Amino acid sequence: MAEPFIERFKKYKVEPKSIWLLQMNRMWGSCTPKEKIILNPELLKALVRAE
Repeated sequence: MAEPFIERFKKYKVEPKSIWLLQMNRMWGSCTPKEKIILNPELLKALVRAE
């Protein structure tokens, strides 16, 4: 489900150790010092509609 984001991260030379989906009310995503990326699942919906 997150494969499209992984490809986009490669463009910026970012290789996260893990990607989590978490419903958030006020944020699209965040990252941690331990290379964990947290994304709002609404981003996936927007990506599917854009393609």
